Amino acid sequence: MEPSNQKTMKSGITVSKIEPDILRYEIPKDLEMTLEVIKELWEFGNSTYPSGKRKILAVFNANFNPNREAADFMVSQKRAEKVCAEAFCINSAWLRFKTNFYFRIKKPTVPTKVFEDEKAAMTWLREQQS
Repeated sequence: MEPSNQKTMKSGITVSKIEPDILRYEIPKDLEMTLEVIKELWEFGNSTYPSGKRKILAVFNANFNPNREAADFMVSQKRAEKVCAEAFCINSAWLRFKTNFYFRIKKPTVPTKVFEDEKAAMTWLREQQS
């Protein structure tokens, strides 16, 4: 990854365009995922891909806590207009369980999957249609 290909957002999240249609979000430890943080990422993604859809790889290295508004936006129909697939790479078994449980209750509008391994997440994302 080239340093010029990375941007650190106001929230501390590092965003990298790792393939022509894939954005990688590196989420810092203990970040509260508020609607403001999610919308910051949303606007950046829309400016990076103004006329096309993107895939997202979100890498969580530690505890994260999305608030209800942020979680609801993540599964909203609006996101399906610009995001075609999303993979969450989460290193905590408990957080993977919690995230999968939430996705069973609130079905995401785009193909979404939770992984422990980033390599497996990338393989899955590459298989998804743009």
